[in-house]
Amino acid sequence: MQTLEDRPVELETLTSGTNSAVAAPSSKKVPVKRYSSLPYALLGVTLTLLIIGSLGYVFLSAGSKIKPLSDEVTRLKSVEIGKSFDASKNAVDKAITFKPQDKIFYLAQFENPQKGVKVRISLTRLGENGSIEEVYNNNVFLASQNETQLSGSIAPYTKWENGNYKLNLYLEGKPERTINYTVQ
Repeated sequence: MQTLEDRPVELETLTSGTNSAVAAPSSKKVPVKRYSSLPYALLGVTLTLLIIGSLGYVFLSAGSKIKPLSDEVTRLKSVEIGKSFDASKNAVDKAITFKPQDKIFYLAQFENPQKGVKVRISLTRLGENGSIEEVYNNNVFLASQNETQLSGSIAPYTKWENGNYKLNLYLEGKPERTINYTVQ
């Protein structure tokens, strides 16, 4: 609500040549109407709080995920690796020993797949001195609740180095399964 205040203000006009200017207060009283700034300040504070609250809600809700019920959790049923796939995307020539030029085919099967579940696939090579070198890393998100299989192949840039490797699968950042294999 706006309130008006009538406050007389005394102004004196100075004349110097052709220019005139307002100077110090004099005996002339000119009424000036002033509006209270309190309603505008309250409106500004209210709008600021609404905007901050809305932005906070958007950022907090975007970062949180609704966890599915315990019986709806995506589980890794099985993982196979091989040298090729058939038409049904089943691993053919299942193997744990590969040649340096071979592609590594993988097939992961899920129970209760949930849309948006993050699956990480990584290959690591075990060095002779006990070191572990990650040679491949990829994140995939399940596209729907009907996606019970995830398959793909990993090819070397030129050829795999001879040695012992691990194919590691993670669901939502947690390790689920590791398959050891050899390249020779």
